[in-house]
Amino acid sequence: MALALPTKKHYHGGMRLLSYFVLLFIFTWACPAQAQSLLPKVQRVLQAKASANIVARSQQSKALLFKKLGPLLQPTQISPLPAQHFIPKRKNPISFLVQTGPQSQNTATAFALNIRGTLVGVTAGHVMDNIQHEKPYMSFPRENKHVEFPITSWLISNRQGSDVAVFKIPDQARDYIEPLEISSQEVKPWQTASIAGYTNNSPIWLQNEEILFVGHQRLLLRNTTRRALFGMCGSPVMIDGKVAGLYVGYNPRETLLSAAWAEPLREIATNELPSLHQVAPVEHLIPLVETLMFKEDINSFGTIMKVFDFPVAILKPQDRLFSISHLRDGQLVKIVYPGPLTEPEHLEQFFDLQENDEVFATVFPKGYPFSNSFATIYRVNVSTGEVKHFRHAAKR
Repeated sequence: MALALPTKKHYHGGMRLLSYFVLLFIFTWACPAQAQSLLPKVQRVLQAKASANIVARSQQSKALLFKKLGPLLQPTQISPLPAQHFIPKRKNPISFLVQTGPQSQNTATAFALNIRGTLVGVTAGHVMDNIQHEKPYMSFPRENKHVEFPITSWLISNRQGSDVAVFKIPDQARDYIEPLEISSQEVKPWQTASIAGYTNNSPIWLQNEEILFVGHQRLLLRNTTRRALFGMCGSPVMIDGKVAGLYVGYNPRETLLSAAWAEPLREIATNELPSLHQVAPVEHLIPLVETLMFKEDINSFGTIMKVFDFPVAILKPQDRLFSISHLRDGQLVKIVYPGPLTEPEHLEQFFDLQENDEVFATVFPKGYPFSNSFATIYRVNVSTGEVKHFRHAAKR
């Protein structure tokens, strides 16, 4: 992935700083005695400018985050439609069940995508992680029975915390599947989406669910039902009949009052927070599909981490950003555990930074701490952009 190039603003800022040093050099050469007495003052001026710049950039980054959070704090702009207990049909229902074995009651939702003429099954990563140790099955409800087929090949990814999985669809199951297409629309706040899945083995269709937040890791939609829909994880989230995301979880309003990731939201909330659907944007599925179906190297799909404009590292699809910490003079100021609001390209957005503060990013290379013997910790000086990294043994 190409790194971001310096902007014209960065260029002019750098030229101003360079001009200070040129003038200082000329003055020192022409008037050495006077220059010696003025050096401490010049150094203090330059240091103050640098410190003010860091504080201003930190405030600007946080302000951009708060602006994106705005729709989450506003009342609904539409009249919600009641949940329907069916799934829209074309030739077949557009969603089906995945489960741990024939006739199992431990079920979740899945759907199929048509990518480059190839059918691939899609569900939530945690769903496949839960059932992969047994014999995962696809299940298609019919009038008085379920038609079932085993799943034999799959991939799971937590790219940017996305929580997605894809699997191969057996040839004999194709007659029961109605594949969907990926939406090419840019997803924006205040659009409405529909979700088609199963809850407690019964079909359900949610319509006119408002999109309130659009991030790299999550789309957040208003949950008009205000209740958990067990089994819905893995459902397609559609805009105008095409897939914009994958349903991966539910946050009732009550959890937002204590969830660590929702702290920035609570800082600016003045009224009741909404209950939310969590949705993984559809672009997180592409690396998995390319790897499973077309034998691409999954590690060729990376996500860059940055602090301000400083590149820190490339997160591979199987990596998990576990925590982000702010240190000042070696002392911990704040620690954040990434969630739906986290943007890997703006690790600084949760902190009030000053000159020479440091940001630490802890990354586990295979997902979760208990599956690893070590973590990689990246240490970034916010003034210079200097990055150091080291390995740290994970506690078991």
